[in-house]
Amino acid sequence: MRKLITLLSVLFCVAAYGQNTTRNKLKANPGLRPEVSVRYDTLSQAAASRYVVFTGYEKPLRSTKETILLHLNEDAPDVKRVIFDIEYLDLSGKVLHKRTVDLPVEVRPGGTRMCVFKSWDVNKVFYYHINKPPRTSAQGTPYSINLDLKSALVLCAGE
Repeated sequence: MRKLITLLSVLFCVAAYGQNTTRNKLKANPGLRPEVSVRYDTLSQAAASRYVVFTGYEKPLRSTKETILLHLNEDAPDVKRVIFDIEYLDLSGKVLHKRTVDLPVEVRPGGTRMCVFKSWDVNKVFYYHINKPPRTSAQGTPYSINLDLKSALVLCAGE
């Protein structure tokens, strides 16, 4: 009897192991998908600056990420992407680095979003001067920034 139970359990395991649960040749029915037409427009620098406001920035020592807070005015259209230049300066005003950041972001009018992106500081030796100085024995270099909004991608009105 014991051999029979062992044999049946082995056969059951082998049968369950070989079962294919995926289905081949499945195709989407195009008649069931609704046609979605979304139109976007790009705001120029002057127009985008009227609507988009940078309200905060943070980059602690040894961080691999930078964080900005982006606020959209009440009369602005929905923003889907922002492009801006960041200029990194030491405290004497000398330029350390400059780059352009292209961030996908979903912001509704009157809303604020926290946007996180990869840091320029690959050696992790700089920190934003408004942040608290690090409490470690490691020496960090404080810096400041200049943000310059270049453009914003918005959802067209009426869509």
